[in-house]
Amino acid sequence: MESGFVYILIVEDEKELVESMKALLEAKGYSVEIASNGKEAEERIQNRNYDIAIIDLFLPDVSGIELLKKFDPRQFPRTRKIILTGHASLEIAIQALNFGADAYITKPVSPEDLLKIISEQLEKQNQEIVMVQEKVMMLVERTLKEGLKKIKYEKYI
Repeated sequence: MESGFVYILIVEDEKELVESMKALLEAKGYSVEIASNGKEAEERIQNRNYDIAIIDLFLPDVSGIELLKKFDPRQFPRTRKIILTGHASLEIAIQALNFGADAYITKPVSPEDLLKIISEQLEKQNQEIVMVQEKVMMLVERTLKEGLKKIKYEKYI
């Protein structure tokens, strides 16, 4: 999170919905960018790593599932992806989760639900960061110990 900001990308073609979501999130201090279709979203993700991507399942030019696939975890390890749809079904939810969605929210979106899901996803993101940092520290400690053992061993040869 550069400069302490949380960057959110909203990929949604319903103008009124996206404007109200943007206003709500910016009022809570989030930095929000909008893409109204898959092509715009792909352009945006080439220029910035987002902490959260809220992706409508049905976009004018591509499905939200196809767009999910563009968020390769190796390239975007921190981005939490939330699928947004007005056509809720268990099958769609499972498909979205199988292709990398971290959460699922249905329209109409209540402000409370949106803020709760974003908060939960940011907490999970923070937990993952802490876990990675702990693993790195363990690796560094192990490497240092092995290096010290090698130095001590070489001293007596």
